[in-house]
Amino acid sequence: NSNVLPPVVYEGKVYFMGQIGLYCLNALTGQKIWEKTFPSDNLLVTNIIIQENKLFFKPSNDQYLYAIDPNTGNEIYKIAKTGFANVALEYHKGIIYYTAGDGKLYAIRAADGNIIWREKSPNYFVGKTKGVASMTDRLTIDTERNVLYVDDSYYYMCIKLPE
Repeated sequence: NSNVLPPVVYEGKVYFMGQIGLYCLNALTGQKIWEKTFPSDNLLVTNIIIQENKLFFKPSNDQYLYAIDPNTGNEIYKIAKTGFANVALEYHKGIIYYTAGDGKLYAIRAADGNIIWREKSPNYFVGKTKGVASMTDRLTIDTERNVLYVDDSYYYMCIKLPE
């Protein structure tokens, strides 16, 4: 049972997710190089990014962001309390950005996994209803203008990113 998102090709290897596993195959032979399993999780709708010689992914159920060595599958670090649910990671100038099921927008330094910030929408309290404006959809980054676009179910936002 494979992930619905495209695989990632990097340095002669193909990386993809199954329902509970992350796989690395030799792109020429198809031979499995390594496999990492997450038996109690769901990897069907999360993406993989490879930056700074680290493979990053975020399972749906646990609250960790993982950075692993793309050559060996060994864990470099995992960061706790990074939200849950299906996320799409984006990388820009050394920082990983994503929204999670807790309604927050995250910025995490790729080099060391430090959480730079995690923020709720500035519109979190809309009217008399608490917590309805949450950033749980995917985002996009305009690398030329150095801005991030995201919505919170009520408003579409353009956020200036650090230079």
